[in-house]
Amino acid sequence: MIPEMAAQEYDVIFVGGGLAALLLLQELCAVLPSRVAVVDPSPLLERSPVHWSYWSREQTPYDQFAVGVWRRAKVTDMPSEPIAPFALRLVRSIQVFVHINELLSATPVEWLHTTARSITSRGDGLYEIVTDSGTLRSRWVFDSAPDVAPVFPSPEQPRALLSGTGVRVQADRPTFDAETATLFDPLDENSFAYLLPLSPVEALLESASFGPVALEEDKTPLLRYLRARHPEARFQVTHAESGTIPLGFAPPRTMGSQHILLGTKRGLV
Repeated sequence: MIPEMAAQEYDVIFVGGGLAALLLLQELCAVLPSRVAVVDPSPLLERSPVHWSYWSREQTPYDQFAVGVWRRAKVTDMPSEPIAPFALRLVRSIQVFVHINELLSATPVEWLHTTARSITSRGDGLYEIVTDSGTLRSRWVFDSAPDVAPVFPSPEQPRALLSGTGVRVQADRPTFDAETATLFDPLDENSFAYLLPLSPVEALLESASFGPVALEEDKTPLLRYLRARHPEARFQVTHAESGTIPLGFAPPRTMGSQHILLGTKRGLV
């Protein structure tokens, strides 16, 4: 009989290495113990680039990476209005991840590129994380993995998914008001668009649809929207992206007091 391999032990494990986990890891790096691991199948600098938009009132460390900043916005065909003292900014995910990777370069963190399957409490002050590469144990678990039990959204509560497709487009002539973001412009009865102009000839256009299942990437409604809004221009798609965000209620309970939910899994978007 082949002996079972001993479980690797850590003081802290982050299950899921997305933005929420990495921002917390960055904040805690000065006080973290020596044995820390991040469990995520995707290497940080090899993830597909996507665009993130965020609202801020004060300066943030990520404003330096903004490819677009808007202080005016409008909804559908209504006149644009100032949104001061807030600003809406757009960044590329890869630039943020490169920055975080540099900040964490001196932090003794072990990156485990594998998929977590379960988290359970052993009852001895340790949690057991079963992964595709073996079993891990830790005193603290920061959990941002929606597909690992307890799952988010909680199956006992209402659930929905936000599905989105984004296209970065180049127009053949000045077309966009580069000072104004357009929000909540209906695409059809189930979805809406928002348009973030990067210049008079370039913009990021994204869709948002709500439903019980994830929708696949579909650029057709966005291109139809552009042709209807700007029939005088022709557009070339230079980048496309898509994704989903689970919505609903956080799980009613965790595996214990030192199993902490983060980000979307905690119900925060």
